[in-house]
Amino acid sequence: MHLLKAQGQPIGDGTEAVDLDLSPADVVIVSAADTEIAGLARAQAALGAGAPTLRLASLLKLRHNLSVDLFLEKTVARSKLLVLRLLGGAAYWPYGVEEAVRMAKRHGVTLAVMPGCHNPDPDLIARSTVPPAEAERLWRLLSEGGPDNLAGALRTCAGWLEGAPADAAPIPTPP
Repeated sequence: MHLLKAQGQPIGDGTEAVDLDLSPADVVIVSAADTEIAGLARAQAALGAGAPTLRLASLLKLRHNLSVDLFLEKTVARSKLLVLRLLGGAAYWPYGVEEAVRMAKRHGVTLAVMPGCHNPDPDLIARSTVPPAEAERLWRLLSEGGPDNLAGALRTCAGWLEGAPADAAPIPTPP
């Protein structure tokens, strides 16, 4: 089978295998929320040249196992930190979660796994390689959203990479 970049080929149940073809970065964040991805891109730009490099991926493009494998091998294996935001717990993306945990261990990639909604999920947090309290802080920053919280989330990620404590506190946003 030939796989073209950013062009999917239906397999079996109709899901498409795609190659996101993202280069590695300091921080890789996977989310199903396009608004979160767009907000993180704006926060990254606002942080300027001193910010860690960032790759953002839509979980919706990583539904096929081959897509997951390509993404993990090409992007995540040579990155420093992977943040996974999952709606519906580990059962929502079982192959991806299992392979991401395995890849992180094998390549020494720091991993933060958390829910993609406002409901806590200790099972997801427990799969992280960062301390649970730190993963929960990042989860709250991302869940609250907004420019300040998203910039705080990226500063938290940068702090983890530098071995510095995270000091960004989530700012509640109106419902």
